[in-house]
Amino acid sequence: MNDAYLVAAGTGLRFILEDRGESILKTIAVPVPVSVTAIGDARSAVGFMIIELPFQETDLERAVAIVAKQTSVAKPSPRAAGTTFPLTLEAALV
Repeated sequence: MNDAYLVAAGTGLRFILEDRGESILKTIAVPVPVSVTAIGDARSAVGFMIIELPFQETDLERAVAIVAKQTSVAKPSPRAAGTTFPLTLEAALV
């Protein structure tokens, strides 16, 4: 479901840029949050994976498949785990 939302947002942005006469890139990189909380950890931890949205793909089903393939590979990656941001009560209060 999130993959479809990413494609919808990218498609909307592409339409705006096209209406303005801007050049359209082949892809656009976006950071996507992913939970990297360890099992049994009371704190929430969020990492980010970078996804290349297929900006020029006009077939929406194909675009969702492209994004889904990327997210399935990127979620368990060390890069996503390495960009963690622990969410703690102390951090929220500071």
